[in-house]
Amino acid sequence: MGNTIDEQLASSSLAAGQSALKKGDLGAAGSHFREALRLNPGDGRAREGLENLQKKAEELFLRAYIQRDRDPKAAAEMFKVVIETASEGSDVKRKAEMYLSELQP
Repeated sequence: MGNTIDEQLASSSLAAGQSALKKGDLGAAGSHFREALRLNPGDGRAREGLENLQKKAEELFLRAYIQRDRDPKAAAEMFKVVIETASEGSDVKRKAEMYLSELQP
């Protein structure tokens, strides 16, 4: 019975993650996909969601990088989202942290 409840919760978290990703809420999407994977470690759909999220974080990083000289405040907000959503230890997360520290006094 415990597995069934975890699977249902994982499925619900997965759906919430997919919905958040479609809306562009990368932070929420990441939280939901990670929760789905915690509840059901073998769920390939949650892993796929995290992979898609990583791609979106990389795209957002590029937009922030391009915008950092024209609109540093907007770029800083984008870098914060990248840091929140990118995979731990990823190059894009490390670079976002570096550029964010340069933008903040």
